[in-house]
Amino acid sequence: MLERVDIILHRPQASENVGAAARAMKNFGLPRLVLVSPRRFDLDRAKTLAVHAGEILDHARLALTLDEALAPYAMVIPTTARAVPGRPAPLSPTEAATALVDTARTSRVALLFGAEASGLPNYLLARFPTYTSIPADPQRKSLNLAQAVLLYAWELHQQSGLAPELARPDPARRTDQPAPFVLVTELRQRARRLLLANGFLNAQQPDRALDELMRVLLRAQPTQRELELLLAALAQVERTSTVAPR
Repeated sequence: MLERVDIILHRPQASENVGAAARAMKNFGLPRLVLVSPRRFDLDRAKTLAVHAGEILDHARLALTLDEALAPYAMVIPTTARAVPGRPAPLSPTEAATALVDTARTSRVALLFGAEASGLPNYLLARFPTYTSIPADPQRKSLNLAQAVLLYAWELHQQSGLAPELARPDPARRTDQPAPFVLVTELRQRARRLLLANGFLNAQQPDRALDELMRVLLRAQPTQRELELLLAALAQVERTSTVAPR
């Protein structure tokens, strides 16, 4: 679906920004870039910031005019840092991404970004039925071009349903056995003796605080190996402590 969502940069001024925008596109599965009358565009300079995204720049479509760039699309949503007088409020990035992804199921669509210094002028924004804006701090609404592309690319990726679920980088191995209850009991008993001997637990009600400590441990769902390490650590403390039970 995202292969039918293009990013159009209208008269970009800095080659490095184009490269950084390509990198943002690559991060979130957007392969197609269109450049409209780029100013002093240097492919080599752009590639210095297009980390692992050089092919997006190599295959970017160049257009001399905006009309030429817009021709293939069923929907184009322009971006701007401001609300346009006399127009409805702009779509949020999420709303714009949702509309583009819905239309991209059957047709080609695009997001349109203006030049870094001035963005898209009102007379161009007026050509489109909707437009979108990032609700940034009113004191500083303008974003770097590549940053804006990154934010919208993330939203498009989310709305496409292709975003992977976040997972632990070190999932438990199949060989990791959950701790048997006998080890939990042994750990509790050894910790109880040690903490009583060191004066940490109240001798009149030692189990109240000990129960809380054990709940912290059990919420972590320790493996057998982890409890064995804890037992070994307690055994070492007992051997070296002057007040620990022998």
